[in-house]
Amino acid sequence: KGEEIARTGYRPGGAKEYVKHLQELLQPKE
Repeated sequence: KGEEIARTGYRPGGAKEYVKHLQELLQPKE
């Protein structure tokens, strides 16, 4: 079961995994 968050679509793991995903998005690209 995934949760629909903004435009990221459905992600497994719920909020915890979503926060991890956000942190990865916020990392500066090198």
